Amino acid sequence: MRKDIASRLAISCMILIWVSTAGCGFKTGSVESPRVTVSKIKVEDINLFEAVLRIEMRVFNGNSDAFDFKGLDCQLDLENSRLATGVSNMPIHIPPHDTAVIPITVYSSVEDMARIIREIRLKDKVAYQMNGKLFMDGGFFRPDKLAFQSQGEISLEGLKAFRMSSLQQ
Repeated sequence: MRKDIASRLAISCMILIWVSTAGCGFKTGSVESPRVTVSKIKVEDINLFEAVLRIEMRVFNGNSDAFDFKGLDCQLDLENSRLATGVSNMPIHIPPHDTAVIPITVYSSVEDMARIIREIRLKDKVAYQMNGKLFMDGGFFRPDKLAFQSQGEISLEGLKAFRMSSLQQ
């Protein structure tokens, strides 16, 4: 008799949990990390100690649920060397199956910038890699952060042509 009551109580609790989480829109599917690409890099300021860069990243949400991020942390590498790092606490909302452009300010020491410029000055293309984390509210069966990585090549031909034309003026 006691086992019968205990099993009924356990089944009732499981049904109650299932019904209450289903009513809240609870989903048990996995969350796919977003795809991130660099869409723009702009030098904001260079002083005696550091360089300030503004990076715009396009974030792709391939999930069936919206992403609501609290901020992000990232590092930009050129030719496998750290160039700049930055953090942002700007809230970000990306609807399901949509994209958003996220601006972030990153900082580089003048020493790191000079080293990178020496390494790339004679190259036509430069490999970049951006690694980081997007911070979420998390929740029951949801992560509190999602890692991302973006990599590719940047052509320096346009930059060289721009420098040559500005020197001739």
